[in-house]
This record gives sequence, C-alpha cells and structure tokens, in this order.
Amino acid sequence: MPLETGTYRLFGRRATLAYLNTIAPAAARLVGEHFGRRPLAPTQILLTTPTGLGQLFRSTQAGLAGVSENTADPAMRLMRAEPRQLYSTTTPRPGKAGGTLTLINARRNRHARDLEESLLYELVAVDQLGRPKARERWITVVRDLCGVAPQPPHVRKALEKDFAAADKEAARVVEALAPRLRDAA
Repeated sequence: MPLETGTYRLFGRRATLAYLNTIAPAAARLVGEHFGRRPLAPTQILLTTPTGLGQLFRSTQAGLAGVSENTADPAMRLMRAEPRQLYSTTTPRPGKAGGTLTLINARRNRHARDLEESLLYELVAVDQLGRPKARERWITVVRDLCGVAPQPPHVRKALEKDFAAADKEAARVVEALAPRLRDAA
C-alpha cells in the first residue's frame, strides 16, 4: 500500500511528522495482517490543524458529490465531531484514481499514544473503505446530505447502521493492535 504523509497548513510539528513517518508503515502492516484480505488502498495522510481538517474534508466531500464547497456543508456531519474536537478522519478521494485521504488533527494528537491510536483507527477505516460497495455507500450518503440525490428514510437508517458498525469494528481493532504497534515502534 503506498502511503504518502505530509502536512497541510501546519507549521512546526516536525517531530510529530517524523514520528508519523516512522510508525505509518508498521501500522499499515499490522492492519493489513489483521484483515489479511487485500492490500490497503493508496492513502495520503496529512497532519493538519482543526481549520485545515475542516477545509480539506469539505472540499473532498464536494468533489465526491460533484457540488460546490458551499453546497457540501451538510456533508460535514460525516465527521464524528467538530474539527476542533476530532482526532482524525478518513474519506475516499474523488476521481477515478480513488484511494483515501486521512486527516489527523495535530492539536489533538499531542502524545505518541494518541497519534498511534488515531493512525490505527484511520487505517482500519481505509480497509473498510476498500471493501466492496463501501465507496459507493459513502458517496450515496454525501450526495444525500448535500441534497443532490435524497434517499428514502429506510436507506438512510441502513447507511447510518453501517457507519456505526464500522466505528465499533475500528475501536475493537485499535484496542487489539495498539500494544503491538507500541512494541514495534
């Protein structure tokens, strides 16, 4: 799995980025071994600020739904919390190349343990987005939230249930893999 790391609108934090570069390959290997299904999708991991996280998430959702960034504001509900409170999030990237974009809030991940757990959680999300029809489900939700292609209530409920199950699975996997990542780092 090609991993690309970097920063967006973040100054300083070179030590955090260096640590992220050190643990990312080990974390990807652990997640890949845990699921053992297929290689993880190409992933761009960006360390950013809460504002940068919100901006990148909104523009990515707009690209997925095919709408302007202003119209994509309702899609911000796909983040599990407000950008300032959020540790990290992962989303499919727009375009034919696909892949995923993982955004990590540098201000919330101040300690190595937080960064390790956030990275593992998001790499599990990368695996989940690589499953059959997962990308299409995500785009369906974004288009529904943006008002482009509204879904009936029973479809919305089923999609919400899928997202909740994915969050629970990610939390279980992080709990199992975090000690192994600390030992590997």
